[in-house]
Amino acid sequence: MEAFRLGNLALRFLLELAALTAFGVWGWQTSERTMVKVVFAIGTPVLGAMIWGLFVAPRRRIRGRPVVRWTIEAVFFVLAAAALWTSGYPLLGAVLLTIYGLNRLMLRLAGRSTDA
Repeated sequence: MEAFRLGNLALRFLLELAALTAFGVWGWQTSERTMVKVVFAIGTPVLGAMIWGLFVAPRRRIRGRPVVRWTIEAVFFVLAAAALWTSGYPLLGAVLLTIYGLNRLMLRLAGRSTDA
């Protein structure tokens, strides 16, 4: 069971990286101007990482009720999927959201809801 839990935590980390990448892809496609593309392609994932680090990460700075953290987490992944969808990758967005949901369920079943 420990290997199952660790595998799901590793998948969780990869999902977080995929979501940040989705924000970067969306940011790159926001404009025709190169400078705007660069700012959004870098700024959007940085903003996402800051929000994740403040509210969702195991060592988050702002601790609150679990329902608030879960809501922020779900919105984070829904926005990442929407970013892929609007960037012309709807299938990747759907896959990201599906794998996130399954991973969340598996972590819950493994007794690790990422509430550290």
